[in-house]
Amino acid sequence: MSAQLNRPSRLILYIAAVTSVILLFRFLRVTVPEPPPGSLGSPGKPPKPVAPGIDLRILPLGDSITFGDGGSDGNAYRLELRKALAIGGSNVDYIGSQTSGQNNEDNQHEGWGGARISGVLERVLAQGTLKQKPNVILLMAGTNDLKEQASYAEPVDSAPNRLGVLIDAVLCECPDALLLVAKITGQRPLFANLRVGNFNAAIESVIADRAGKGAKIKMVDQSAIAALELADDLHPNDAGYRKMAQNWLAGLQGAPLEWYSQPADVGAQPPKTCQQDDTHWTESMKTAPPAPPPPPPPAAPPLGAAPPLGAVAPAGAAVPAGGAPPAAAAPPPPPPPPPAGKPPARRRR
Repeated sequence: MSAQLNRPSRLILYIAAVTSVILLFRFLRVTVPEPPPGSLGSPGKPPKPVAPGIDLRILPLGDSITFGDGGSDGNAYRLELRKALAIGGSNVDYIGSQTSGQNNEDNQHEGWGGARISGVLERVLAQGTLKQKPNVILLMAGTNDLKEQASYAEPVDSAPNRLGVLIDAVLCECPDALLLVAKITGQRPLFANLRVGNFNAAIESVIADRAGKGAKIKMVDQSAIAALELADDLHPNDAGYRKMAQNWLAGLQGAPLEWYSQPADVGAQPPKTCQQDDTHWTESMKTAPPAPPPPPPPAAPPLGAAPPLGAVAPAGAAVPAGGAPPAAAAPPPPPPPPPAGKPPARRRR
């Protein structure tokens, strides 16, 4: 009898405990302050400065994730990152031929929706954005290469090699820039996410190879964007873009200070041409070679000098005063000999 009476009591205690946990959770959510907008750091603590005294001319480079698809305002990670850098004391200028993002006066970038790695390379070279000499480049490309409907001409397995070609082109045009290359964000379909994992693992060696040759290149892991931080199968939502901004900021903060330099004066830079050689890009020349001088005109003969041997004076040309008379005409050739076998004709007396 007592056991039966205890069952409702246990149920009531269980419900009370669950209710207490829910109320405590809601209380903590209300009372714990959120980080201030743009800080991307701990509450009340500004982010660590990035390269104090160095202006940052940043090129965001990639596809629709760089453009801002999936977010509510079209700013992707760019606006939050810019705010955090400004709070840390950096003077930031985004560059690019594309613009997107609300309430953002500095919304330039080079993000192309639907572009695979080769398309990103083609467009950034066609637009000439690398000629603006950014000193920081944020590169994330490869998401569209791993989709199920990717081109047969550009297989998934060779996507890391194509990223290497894009990296080499960027390093050739901007050898003094800091290049941050991202592991791409995850995707919702399981089979696609497996390809993402293989791609991200492969590009580690691509980046390490360039770093070993002295390039200012560093990897930033953006693959930790969770499924709940995606607006669809590919693009981050606002929470995902905020996490991306945090990751880019950490990458910039972790780069060696000596890798930063003031943006170059674009007008003072000599022209440079980068050409594709197999799967790598090499600098073919730093400055265009000067054109050879034209050959000098032939010297005129001294006044009164005889014309060169074999030269024929034009008809009616006057002989200079004191000069030698023109050479006599050559005598006519002798008559041909008589035909053989016939004696010469005798004269009659």
